[in-house]
Amino acid sequence: MKKAWIVFSAAFLCWFSALQQPAEALSAESENDQSDSGSIVIGAKVIQEKTDFVSIDLNIPVISGLSDRKFEKRLNNDIKKQAMEAKKEIIVQAKQAQNDTIQENRPFNPYELKIDYNLKNTDQILSFTITTYSYTGGAHGITATDYYNIDLKTNQKLVLKDLFKENSNYRETIDQEIHRKIKEQENAEEGSYFHPDDLFTGASAFQGISDDQSFYIENGNLVIAFAQYEIAPGYMGEPAFHIPLSTLQEQLHEQYISLLKTE
Repeated sequence: MKKAWIVFSAAFLCWFSALQQPAEALSAESENDQSDSGSIVIGAKVIQEKTDFVSIDLNIPVISGLSDRKFEKRLNNDIKKQAMEAKKEIIVQAKQAQNDTIQENRPFNPYELKIDYNLKNTDQILSFTITTYSYTGGAHGITATDYYNIDLKTNQKLVLKDLFKENSNYRETIDQEIHRKIKEQENAEEGSYFHPDDLFTGASAFQGISDDQSFYIENGNLVIAFAQYEIAPGYMGEPAFHIPLSTLQEQLHEQYISLLKTE
């Protein structure tokens, strides 16, 4: 009987101890997205916390299957570090904001932080996005997206110009396509954009892609992306323009011609 009581007590302590673990200890990694070949896998480190002043829901991508494991580790560490810094910052801000509203006898709306990822391409170039939504009071929150494009052969991060031949006119072609698509959307009443002749927003109007232009590859398209409020009113979200890579075939580097293929 004494031995049975000892076994029961040990089991109870283990169960009770598990209940006392903080929310972050409930984090888990799961394999969610993978390439057709199965070589590249993106899992998620899930962190969920909720208090009376902040709600946190993080799905932090964890990449595996790159040929350069050191690069893979640095990439994952950088992504995790950025997410953890955002988490720490919003907790500090939320606590301070709650204290301020208590002292001023005002209502307080809990802050929110959500991070998620979206796998876009795994053929020759690994393209994925990480979207961060934060609410810190006011009428609505703010969404910001980071774009990652990695050459799977060289294990190097790519900027837009890396896709194209030197001295090619890819920028002119892309600019023309974006201007055309903006006009089409406005004519179809699908949204509005800032314009150069607008007294207050003219400087923010789309003039042309930048040297550090955000982009990703998806289904045979080059997708040029902009931040919220960058070239359009906030209600438009984060404008993105899908340009078939076939339109840019003559400018593409030979090693990326295979990206023209679509499933």
